[in-house]
Amino acid sequence: RSSQIADAIIVLRATNWFIGYALDEYFYFGIFYGMILVFSFYNLIMFIAMRQKQYLFYVLYNLSVGFFEMSTDGIAYQYLWPNWPVWNQIAFAFFLYGTSIFALLFTRELLFVKAKAPKLNQLIIGIIICRSLFFIYSLIFDQNLFNYKFLEFIPLAVAFFTGIYIFKKGYQPARFFVLGYSFLFFGFTLKFLIMLGLDWLNFGAITYYSLSICFVLEMVFLSFAIGDKVRI
Repeated sequence: RSSQIADAIIVLRATNWFIGYALDEYFYFGIFYGMILVFSFYNLIMFIAMRQKQYLFYVLYNLSVGFFEMSTDGIAYQYLWPNWPVWNQIAFAFFLYGTSIFALLFTRELLFVKAKAPKLNQLIIGIIICRSLFFIYSLIFDQNLFNYKFLEFIPLAVAFFTGIYIFKKGYQPARFFVLGYSFLFFGFTLKFLIMLGLDWLNFGAITYYSLSICFVLEMVFLSFAIGDKVRI
């Protein structure tokens, strides 16, 4: 029994095909979560060495993404908290909240938003406060609100727009930031349109894992953005 929306896809397959698919799926899971761990560990070392908050926010963002994906695909319940079904019902909401908050904090820190775009800085702080209040209200009064995942489009759009704005003002490290968020924006929009009923956009497994693929591409380009900032 689940308090969340559950997709049940019924398919008839040969045993050999199913075993091969399952092995491939867990292999790609290993690559995806392995990349998150590698990127997180590397940037944690950089934070310890350089004491710049952008590295810490990037680590926390990556870990939030990883735990959210694990909560969504069932890996977390299988391996991390198999005896905590009550926590498993709402775990995704905590990590989705962390993903949005740390993404905005990382954007603010990496792009010097406070100095380069004071009004956007105020907007980001306002979004963080509103998102926090919504999370607390949902947790205490109505946990069904956690299922409104499409609301994460707002902090994503704000971070994306901030990157574009600051890049247009001539700040070069924002180019990789914008490129990375372009992939994530595309993946999120694709998922959102499918959720609205545009089934012709659904191409099976590729579409199902499209957001995870976009997260990987975003991680790579955000790392380039950090390196670009340090180099410049």
